[in-house]
Amino acid sequence: MSNNEKDYTPINIETLILVAVWAPPFIFQGSFKIIDKKSHTEHLLFYRCQSEKTAKTDILEHEFSPYDYQLTHLYCVAEQGQCTFLQYLSEDALYLLKYAFYVSLTQMIRNDNHYPTYMDEVALMTISKRVGEVLKEGRDIQDDAHLGFAVAMDFNPTEPLGQAAVISLLSSVAQ
Repeated sequence: MSNNEKDYTPINIETLILVAVWAPPFIFQGSFKIIDKKSHTEHLLFYRCQSEKTAKTDILEHEFSPYDYQLTHLYCVAEQGQCTFLQYLSEDALYLLKYAFYVSLTQMIRNDNHYPTYMDEVALMTISKRVGEVLKEGRDIQDDAHLGFAVAMDFNPTEPLGQAAVISLLSSVAQ
């Protein structure tokens, strides 16, 4: 094993899609849980993403392009309140997040086991309140695993450009 291979920083990004609005422009809201597998630290980021695609099939039929997805909001919740840092991320770090989002989105579309659910206003308000608390408090949604759609993927960059993207992402979220 070369010295370069020992020094890379592997991460895992779990992308949770809580809200999907399927009217152009498509709008998605959820969170990224970024796990630094080397230092065993976790960072939870909340996002709002927009796409100008006009049909779900467009997402499946075309290859990934970071230009198809715009992260319009990206923030964490810290003790001192919400902390936005979208403007501080490098293009490579944004690429990682957009790619993780794209993979989750395509999996959600392919695994569309959508069953009609009827709920009254009280049930809808309860779910809305829980999601609101998650977003306000910045806590993980593991207790409410039935909400949203999540996909986790590992990034194990051994090449310099990929490693730079991971380091940029981790240094931005650690601040």
